[in-house]
Amino acid sequence: MIEEIKANGYNSIKEVQKDFNRAHIAIQKYNGFENLNNAGTVRIALHIANPNYQLFFDKSGKIFVLTESTLKEYEECRKYLTKSAV
Repeated sequence: MIEEIKANGYNSIKEVQKDFNRAHIAIQKYNGFENLNNAGTVRIALHIANPNYQLFFDKSGKIFVLTESTLKEYEECRKYLTKSAV
């Protein structure tokens, strides 16, 4: 997951934490939130907070670009992002 986060433009834990904190309410609006594990919660929160986060690495390390329908679902959640991280 670290390689995925880096490939999507994050350079520090502080950047990841800021976006994750911004998405703490928005992630709860994501359809299927209650079924996510911890890694899934972080991944989806970052997808919601950062529209440029479009790459996904599967367990074998294979890289996928998110589909338009998935990106649209994240976009719907973005209206719940907080303006600044705490």
